[in-house]
Amino acid sequence: MAWGRPKEGLILVGKDVEPRIGLLVNHAFAEKGVGEITWLSFGSDVARVRWLDTGEELMDGYNCGVCGSYVLALAELDSGEQIIGKDVQPRVGMKVVGALNSGYENMGLGTITAIVEKNGTSCNVTWENSGPGQKYGYCAGFHGRFHLAMVEEEDAPDEEEPDEKEEADATPELQVDLLPFVLVGKDVNARTGMRVHPIIHGIKQNDQGTLVALREGGKVCDVRWDQSRSVQAGISTGLMDEFHLALADEELSSIVIGR
Repeated sequence: MAWGRPKEGLILVGKDVEPRIGLLVNHAFAEKGVGEITWLSFGSDVARVRWLDTGEELMDGYNCGVCGSYVLALAELDSGEQIIGKDVQPRVGMKVVGALNSGYENMGLGTITAIVEKNGTSCNVTWENSGPGQKYGYCAGFHGRFHLAMVEEEDAPDEEEPDEKEEADATPELQVDLLPFVLVGKDVNARTGMRVHPIIHGIKQNDQGTLVALREGGKVCDVRWDQSRSVQAGISTGLMDEFHLALADEELSSIVIGR
């Protein structure tokens, strides 16, 4: 079926955001309310959706990139949350959680530790349940995406004031001033075995993979992705000044980044 052109401003599934099971979506062309992705094809370019209002689930699925066709959009939800970058401006020290339908809902409580202004706003966040070190690339308007919601101060757990000795012994956190994520081939040299995320339209995706081969002097790489268990060849890490991989969070503690 030919749907024509979607409305302006939609975040298209498969183009602007990675499809995943459980993602809440709207139909980009028809009024179907909110649906939940229940199944993805091998290449994640077709999704089945159960529409919550009717229970309808089309077995043929909806295109998420087949022949350049995108039929689903990220759901526009009225969750009552105070969305960082939309309802409230971010500030260092602000307590946050992952916003509904962001993919980060289960991260627990975090604290904004840096704010980056480039192509919109993004934030570095330290999550209390994830150990030391910052996590990068949480959008607060970056490319029209919003990943974080504010925690009301009275809802946040009390924190003990560190004594002077603990403050002196604390290890300073890694800081990256210019980017919401670390680009492989630009900010850090590519190497086999490196854990990476794909970047699609300037947005770091949730899928992870392992860099398995280098070509063109490290400017082109092959990656085995965790989700599909397949190797994608020819990913640019500097060829034609394009960078399509971001360093995975687990790698950050082992590198020193220089600008």
